Amino acid sequence: MARPNLAGTVRLRLKDAPAFLLVVLVFFLVVSPVALVLRWLGRDTLGRRFLPGADSYWIARDPSRASKLRDQF
Repeated sequence: MARPNLAGTVRLRLKDAPAFLLVVLVFFLVVSPVALVLRWLGRDTLGRRFLPGADSYWIARDPSRASKLRDQF
């Protein structure tokens, strides 16, 4: 039984290095500082903060917006 050759898929090829470096630079120079500033300001954009006195984490939505979702196109 033949085994698949995965050596080319795991190894970072030299032609892919500039794109990889660009993504790494954008992450560390843009995304990380923005995340640190938002954390420092106390922003919880995803609403993940634990609320010990909360009965539920359900977010009540306006039912009139649901009708707009039926006819999207």
